[in-house]
Amino acid sequence: MLTPQLKLVGIADDATSITLQENTGAYSTSNTGGFGTPNPAQGTISGVILVATQYSNINIQAPYRLSSTEQASFFSAGVSLLATQFSVATLGGVFQDGVFDFKYECLFQSTGISAVQGSKQFTLTNANTILAGAVGIVFPDNLSLIYYIDKSQPLTNAGGYVTSPFLASETGNFEFSYEGDLKVLVDKAGYNCWLRDVGIWAEDNCQQENFRHIWTRYKQRIAMTTKFGSGMYYDAHNLAVKVASYCSPHVYSNCGCN
Repeated sequence: MLTPQLKLVGIADDATSITLQENTGAYSTSNTGGFGTPNPAQGTISGVILVATQYSNINIQAPYRLSSTEQASFFSAGVSLLATQFSVATLGGVFQDGVFDFKYECLFQSTGISAVQGSKQFTLTNANTILAGAVGIVFPDNLSLIYYIDKSQPLTNAGGYVTSPFLASETGNFEFSYEGDLKVLVDKAGYNCWLRDVGIWAEDNCQQENFRHIWTRYKQRIAMTTKFGSGMYYDAHNLAVKVASYCSPHVYSNCGCN
């Protein structure tokens, strides 16, 4: 089964963009989720959708389908994704401090599906074979809308179910997706503000009370990165938000221990 992999290349200092790179690799006995027989070949990919979700509200998903140019960059040095392309999950044109979950939907074309508007059921001959390991379905009339396959219902040789009703009746061509996942910790606002305040404290000899605030934030940042590295994403997210809250509004020029 294909297991797509994402890699974080970097985050812009002003948090306006995040650069992600395709990192799945070729199939081998040590990389059984890679491209190539018995999995789909990289050359047969029909599209890529990246879905951003911030831990502040995991129920809000912001999908973005890469253009052909962006997809080419994604499979080479990496593609720089603007926060505005994921507007549901951002504020003020930047990725807010916190943990983001990026789903990588790797799409392949197929045909022969039939679905009725308002229903969650679809028919597809050999669905249990074609969609084995797949997580979602995409139709040509909305190339960024993913209908996720309902894993609580078994796929059969006649079809299956999705988790939300079809918005339109569909027949014929479709895409199905394999899914990868990457957690990204954004802490640019809190970190840049903390550095600024350290500089102000060192230059202007701020009082001891202000140093205690700086030291507290430093310890919170250590805890944040430790928890993120341990997979405690909610805790890391909450600490990132807390550290960033010392700088309000969400701009770097208003920082300072005064």
